[in-house]
Amino acid sequence: MVEISNKIYKTEPVAWRDLKFIQTKEFKKFPSESKERLRNSLIQNNFVQTFYVWHDTDKDKVYCLDGFHRIQILKELIMDGYHVPEYLTANFVSCKDRQEAAKYVLIYSSMYAKLYKDGFDDFMQLNNLSLQDVQFEVDLPEFQLETLTDEETKVEEVVEEELAESTRTPIVKAGDLFRIGEHYVLCGDSTSLEDIKILFGDTKANGIITSPPYAEQRSQYKGVPVDEYLQWFNNVQNNCKYVLARDASFFLNIKPHCEDGERNLYVHDLVCAMKREWGWRFTEEYCWTHQGYPGQLDGRFKNQFEPIFHFSLAKASDLRFRPEHVLGELSDDHFKKIEQRKNKKTKDASKKYATASGMGNMSHYSDLKGARPGNVLNANVGAASDHPASFPIKLPLFFVQAFSDQNDTWFDPFGGSGTTLVACEATNRRCRTIDLEPLFIEMIIRRWAKYRSQVKKSTDDFEHINGTLSLQEIIDNI
Repeated sequence: MVEISNKIYKTEPVAWRDLKFIQTKEFKKFPSESKERLRNSLIQNNFVQTFYVWHDTDKDKVYCLDGFHRIQILKELIMDGYHVPEYLTANFVSCKDRQEAAKYVLIYSSMYAKLYKDGFDDFMQLNNLSLQDVQFEVDLPEFQLETLTDEETKVEEVVEEELAESTRTPIVKAGDLFRIGEHYVLCGDSTSLEDIKILFGDTKANGIITSPPYAEQRSQYKGVPVDEYLQWFNNVQNNCKYVLARDASFFLNIKPHCEDGERNLYVHDLVCAMKREWGWRFTEEYCWTHQGYPGQLDGRFKNQFEPIFHFSLAKASDLRFRPEHVLGELSDDHFKKIEQRKNKKTKDASKKYATASGMGNMSHYSDLKGARPGNVLNANVGAASDHPASFPIKLPLFFVQAFSDQNDTWFDPFGGSGTTLVACEATNRRCRTIDLEPLFIEMIIRRWAKYRSQVKKSTDDFEHINGTLSLQEIIDNI
């Protein structure tokens, strides 16, 4: 049995003005409105929330783990003529060293406010912490996205070059099923319900994200003819429907190719069929923007966007939706509007406008912890993008965080190079993926192993469920 120990070993008054700080500069974004609320709370309610501190016995110094802004405001209150006791109560937290204490500073700080990227990066480096040390305890969605995107860009380029230049014979064969960590990978056909049952068993998918092969465009996938594409994809969507949880979302990235100087309409036909014939709800459409490739096209400019279609089985209000996982920074204009609403005349005018426009009561805006992103997402692909379904990791990172919780399961019916699986690995989700091409299955496994080694996690948790291949054999087959 795992024991939950009490890390707080004593509670006693401390000379709060003598407390030291681990961070060398402020790295938490604390808006003026939040500061004012904290100041008013201290004045009206007095000091009711204890400090959390760590006693470094080697240096005989007491460091404040939680309470930086309260100390700043208490000092300001003294300057304004308020009396503040010399000693205030603190909980002493047991930490084995400064690194562990720094981890608690980060955890406490992220509970109440957003962290500045520059200050965060400096703090992590100074205290010898990695993102993996805190990723399951600290809510840092945008930092996680940026950091993982930077790390994975190099991996993606290597993967794409590897596929483009590969002439080797795969050692994985059709029907092989692997468990790698919390994920399952099958060399099989996503149009086959039997293969999907082998991959999933009784498990349900809490989300699906994929980029299927284009019609007649990708030699590695033996592209489906345009006039057969809907019939072919009907089997895929049926199998997706079979494994999808009722409150889950299905994200489909596909853009029609050009033929004889115009866009083919098979993708538009596909979207209409999903809604009108196959019973899906067309919840939303996202625009993925990227750098695009230079070229001299007749009558057209270079392609710099692709659609991502959002389908679901349930109505939007019943979906698993976690916008708080992907919040951005609130603009200065947001706080100005809140200040304006404190003026009665502005409030009265806004009420009339809200009623007429259907916007409703917007008073809850003052409690927002961040700005919701829009439905336009920018993510550039790797420079060496010869992969038949190039898919930057920032896209699945965004969707798996925004539409699921940790330990949820995602499905990618066209596994490709394993981008969705790596995104799930990085965000503590589980992935089940399938691909017809044995080389892709080997690539997915190698990419998972490479990512795990980058973040200093063991790769021992590997199993060829219906065979005898070892992880090292697959890594070496390159």
